[in-house]
Amino acid sequence: MTEFNIAKAWIKSITPNNVDFWNSRKAELVVIRNCIAFILRDETTLSYIKIGILMGKNHATIIAAVNRHYSRVNSNLKIDADYRTTYNKLLKDFRKFKTPQNDILIHRGNNWEINRKVINQIVIN
Repeated sequence: MTEFNIAKAWIKSITPNNVDFWNSRKAELVVIRNCIAFILRDETTLSYIKIGILMGKNHATIIAAVNRHYSRVNSNLKIDADYRTTYNKLLKDFRKFKTPQNDILIHRGNNWEINRKVINQIVIN
């Protein structure tokens, strides 16, 4: 399974199936999208363009999200403590998701499927 497909499956597992999530300017949703962009850039070899394709965004938007991540993490503002909490949770989920021994992805014939039992355990924890 390629990094692109793993990232695609992870994004699908943690995001709602509505357009508002990807286009909303609500602060909490922007924070989640910024975290997703940074995690994919930092934890994979995916280019800004490929991450943009996964998230339905332009590569410049992904670059800006990564830059915002650095400025938020280096800040001492209380609001950024919330950002760090969100980032750490998503990072933990991603690392758990891409670890083969967790059997998150099941190979059936020519297809890969998401093991919902494992995903539910990740989301609950």
